[in-house]
Amino acid sequence: MTKTTYIPAARFKILTRFLDWGLATFMREREIKSAVISFARLKDGDRVLDFGCGTGTLLLMIESAMKNGEIHGIDIDPEVLAIAQHKITKANGRSMLREYDGGILPYSADYFDSVVSSLVLHHLSTDQKKVSLAEIRRVLKPGCEVIIMDFGVQRSLWTRFVTSISRWIEPIADNIQGKIPLYLKDASFTEVSEKASFNTSLGTVAIYSGSRPSKI
Repeated sequence: MTKTTYIPAARFKILTRFLDWGLATFMREREIKSAVISFARLKDGDRVLDFGCGTGTLLLMIESAMKNGEIHGIDIDPEVLAIAQHKITKANGRSMLREYDGGILPYSADYFDSVVSSLVLHHLSTDQKKVSLAEIRRVLKPGCEVIIMDFGVQRSLWTRFVTSISRWIEPIADNIQGKIPLYLKDASFTEVSEKASFNTSLGTVAIYSGSRPSKI
């Protein structure tokens, strides 16, 4: 993924300012992101990365769930990062933001206790998904997990209908065909599972997990 090929969080830059409203209105955002945090089993003192942190809503929720520890957010889109920084500053938050170039994550191997990601992978091509998951695995400590929230297999007539249209706008075919667990396994994650799924106005969203195997 390069700076010239990324898809903005709301698809079109003119819609970025409405992203938070759209997620809250149509995507059951806080309910599903609360589930992400629950599945991540965060502990005080952990180092956590939000991969594709967007406007920072999940980061602030993680801050509320952890009294201390390092919380990092990374995103390729400078406009959403500016929104996130404003929200974090206004809340006197402690999350640290970095702009990402779409390639190697700017962290050392075995750095994070947990990586979370929400509504990011569906923006990426198949090759970009594979690169991103390999990098996520690299920066995770052995024995730790990634928790991914994104579109999955569609579970109702409405969600199948709406994603049959949106798949022509965004590259979500891999997601709705149930391939995210396969890509996690291809990236050498183990104990891959679908933790939960939620029907929303814009499609069925699933939460997946995968573990980086402990070193022997």
